[in-house]
Amino acid sequence: MRHLYHFLVGCLILAVSPTRLQAQTWQWLATSTGSATSTGVSDITATATDGAGNTVVVGTFSGTVTFGSTTLVSAGASDLFVGRVNASGAWTQAVRAGGPGNETAKGVAVDNSGNILVTGTFTSVTMAFDAFTLTNATTGGTSNDQDIFVARLNPAGSWTQAVRAGGNKADLVVGLTLDAAGNVTIAGGFNSVSAGFGATTLPNSDNTGTNYDIFVARLNNVGTWTQAVQAGNASTSEQALALAQDGAGNAYITGLLSSSTLTFGAISIANSGTSSDAFVARLNSAGTWTQAVAGGVSGVFEQPNAIAVDGSGNAVVAGLYTGSTSFGANPLPLPAGVTFGGFVARLSAAGIWTQAVPGGGTSGTTFPNAVAVDASGNATVAGQLNSATAQFGTIAVNSTGTGADVFVARLNTAGTWTYALRAGTSGVDSARDIFLAGTTATVAGQLGTVMAPFGFNSLPITATTATGFVARLTGLVSSSRPSRATESLVLLPNPAHGAVRLQSLVPSNKPLALILTDGLGREVRRQVLPAHTTATQLDLTGVAPGIYIVRCGAASGKVVVE
Repeated sequence: MRHLYHFLVGCLILAVSPTRLQAQTWQWLATSTGSATSTGVSDITATATDGAGNTVVVGTFSGTVTFGSTTLVSAGASDLFVGRVNASGAWTQAVRAGGPGNETAKGVAVDNSGNILVTGTFTSVTMAFDAFTLTNATTGGTSNDQDIFVARLNPAGSWTQAVRAGGNKADLVVGLTLDAAGNVTIAGGFNSVSAGFGATTLPNSDNTGTNYDIFVARLNNVGTWTQAVQAGNASTSEQALALAQDGAGNAYITGLLSSSTLTFGAISIANSGTSSDAFVARLNSAGTWTQAVAGGVSGVFEQPNAIAVDGSGNAVVAGLYTGSTSFGANPLPLPAGVTFGGFVARLSAAGIWTQAVPGGGTSGTTFPNAVAVDASGNATVAGQLNSATAQFGTIAVNSTGTGADVFVARLNTAGTWTYALRAGTSGVDSARDIFLAGTTATVAGQLGTVMAPFGFNSLPITATTATGFVARLTGLVSSSRPSRATESLVLLPNPAHGAVRLQSLVPSNKPLALILTDGLGREVRRQVLPAHTTATQLDLTGVAPGIYIVRCGAASGKVVVE
């Protein structure tokens, strides 16, 4: 469902929020192009940002594809690529890796030194990352021969590390997160009889490798697997579909619960009936499952495609569903005429569903593929609309064409859609990922083959085949903020040298993330405050001189570092 391509984007319809006119505009668009002698195809699947504010993307391509002034040629059916786009929307780097088979990229992050960490799968017998070669556990060549890789690319564009994991059948990965020490966390599934992560081997629950089990694994910054944990059921396949991580190193996964019960360590959750339910599970940094919660009702299919975690440990999931359902005590009706509806649901740090809100097409299918949460708890969702008309609360967005469009929409903490927009004409276009920085969002995915201006910009696009895209959206000012958003932090001393003390904090009954961001909204430092904290100190050692924003929950303050 998430690999749909054909035609393009042409008109953008901005919506009016319930309280005021929004000013969201597309600032720039970057795409790849196929050569005149090749039917090159590309798709962007994940995004990150580096310390200089550049957008880093990963994806898959086949044939000959050009990113700015760099042309890449695939070695086999499909290769992975890493690209970098500057703040003006120009490609500044593109690097490939692969072998004769099919390679994919599924997750990316940038560490404090500017190195890019990438994860994905490969079916080739051997796969080359410059001087590093990974060997498949099987003879390779088919989708049943997928192994997992994690690789590191330095800022100059050279591969400096590559590590594999997996077993004798299909091993899948859905995403990658990175902590401040450079440790990688990945999650996915495997139907190998057993899957190896360095010295740790995970046996499949059914002992034959027929069904998929879920895994979460961690890799340190020198390329050694330090942890691998699984969950599964001997009779049914279980699927992890997305991964997120909080400031304390807890990994959150969401996916499909298909069996009657699914056990995460000492925690078991039950399916509501015979269809697949959504679930969210949390694994702490020590490798212990600390929470698992299911959502949905009997006979209704719910598929959570994306997950994000706010500074208070609340999880936000976005996905699609087939019939009127509920998440906990929160009903989620399906509008008449809709095949698959889009939804956003919130799960508290205590494991209680607190919200479930529908949004999307008034017919056909809506595919929410990505979600990001800002400092005020607003959830911004991106994906694909297969309906000519769409409704996000009181906001209507319509298409002039007949194909699928990219959409971006924001939901506040009260469950009200505050804006929604789309871009597209007659082709099939989809957003795969999104990240937020201040009042901007960067959206990435794939556009189709009939090229036209994107939004209000008159940008010529010369690609003749499906192409990966990155687009910058500006003007994301929320019309509704939580009441605590106007609170100011007391920061002393200010200007600060080496450390700053936060005083008179409003105590919370849950742990809160304390986050330091620079003037571009990029996270510089993060620490987790225990529940009921009223004062603390933020270490500024190594932080470059400048003006920074300190956020704790919905409160914020400005500090000058000298």
